[in-house]
Amino acid sequence: MKFGIAPLTLELIMGIILQKKGLDGLKDFKFSNIIRRVAEAGYRHCELTLDIFQIFPITVSNEEIAQLIEIKKEYNMTYSAHFPLLSIDLACPNQFTRQGSINATINSYELFKGLEKEIDLYVIHPTGEVVSDILQFMGQYPDIGSLALDLFANYSIQSIKDIMNISKIDREKLVVENVIFPFAPTIDIINELNVGLCLDTAHILGGFSGEVDLIETTTKYLNITKEIHLQDYSANYVREHSPLGTGSNFPSKFLKIIHDQGFKGPIVFELFNDEAIASINYIKEHAPEIDVPNAKNISFSPP
Repeated sequence: MKFGIAPLTLELIMGIILQKKGLDGLKDFKFSNIIRRVAEAGYRHCELTLDIFQIFPITVSNEEIAQLIEIKKEYNMTYSAHFPLLSIDLACPNQFTRQGSINATINSYELFKGLEKEIDLYVIHPTGEVVSDILQFMGQYPDIGSLALDLFANYSIQSIKDIMNISKIDREKLVVENVIFPFAPTIDIINELNVGLCLDTAHILGGFSGEVDLIETTTKYLNITKEIHLQDYSANYVREHSPLGTGSNFPSKFLKIIHDQGFKGPIVFELFNDEAIASINYIKEHAPEIDVPNAKNISFSPP
């Protein structure tokens, strides 16, 4: 298994903008510099957050793609990419919002077409905030809740099928992440599409995937899991992702399971670097048999 991080955060980009006093700070911004800093910090996997390139006017040039390929070779890095999630809902009952979400996802895939051969996995959210809000409302009407779940799951399936058909993305590279949507219909979506699972531990620990147990879920579905987003859940953290050991429910047995079953996929910390290092130290203490990077606590922001 390879441990990595998702460094292209809104906080980091906004910091660069503020540091440069406005949008002019993006004129000469090279995201490859951030990826190089990730490699220099000791990580050997990086997840590219594709939202960033639709929110900010950041150019994805051939030169930048070439730099990422060079970094991959130089540091023996691997890459995954996370399709946009902000303002995106592939299961939205409004067909126009749904179509816009499909178009945005395809656009982000095409934007990095030059790196496609170097990207091992693409992570996609099956549902978004609109469906999440509707499900909370539907909680008042349990008799029709299951019908709503079926409807949203079918919308998600059709949307992702459209993305696959239009983009021609390799099915083997696509993984569906468990998000704020019950876990059972999420698995139904995965099975229908014949794609992999991206298992987010915080989403399960926080109850976003319904009342499911992390250990039971991992034991049952690790065979279809191709990537893990590894973090704890704490309501005290604004982003709801926290370093391992900072919540109240993270079972260290999870680490033993993925080690003993020989999980080979990337493990991504969707955390700041200091938080990822705290998680690495937790793994060293509770599962010393796992080979983790000796990551350096350095800033990913270019000098």
